[in-house]
This record gives sequence, structure tokens and C-alpha cells, in this order.
Amino acid sequence: MAAQLQCAFGSFRGTGAAITIAGEKVGFKPRYIKLLKQDGATSAVLEWQEGMGDAKGIKDDDVVAEVTANGITPTSTGFTLGTDAFNADGKAIFYTCLA
Repeated sequence: MAAQLQCAFGSFRGTGAAITIAGEKVGFKPRYIKLLKQDGATSAVLEWQEGMGDAKGIKDDDVVAEVTANGITPTSTGFTLGTDAFNADGKAIFYTCLA
């Protein structure tokens, strides 16, 4: 029998400080995480996938760049977003987690 796909999605507000989205909001260890930040008329994306390592990601905010610190770290029931500039205080961030 094939493994069942797990999916969770939702939103939160950036804090500028590390923030953990876990427990009932996700409920599993993600293998792929995509964050979309809405900032007025512009948006940015930060993605992490299994094998990238903790606190990393690929960010696209008009320029694609690797995040090598303070990015996304998966947890057993969700993820932590570090203090990268993507995590701007008060900005709406939407997430999708897959496993």
C-alpha cells in the first residue's frame, strides 16, 4: 500500500523573531514547506525541501537566493521560521506543508 500524502496549510503573521508553527496547525514532520509572504502589492516565496538541512531555504523575492541561516527548520509536528528578513514583523505569511 502506498503511503498517504499529508498536507497542511494556513497562515500566520511574521514576528521578526523565530516562530514555530506546529502541533495541531501541522501535526506531522513536513518533507516540503512553501511559505508565501504578502507585502502590499508584492509577494515573496521561501521554500524548503527534505535534504536541505535545518535553517535553510530558497527565497524568491524578485531575486532567487539560497538562505543558508535563519530560514526554515522542520520539526516533528511542523516547522520553525528563523529570523531571516522573510519573517518581517506583521506581514501575512501563508504556508503549505507536505509529507
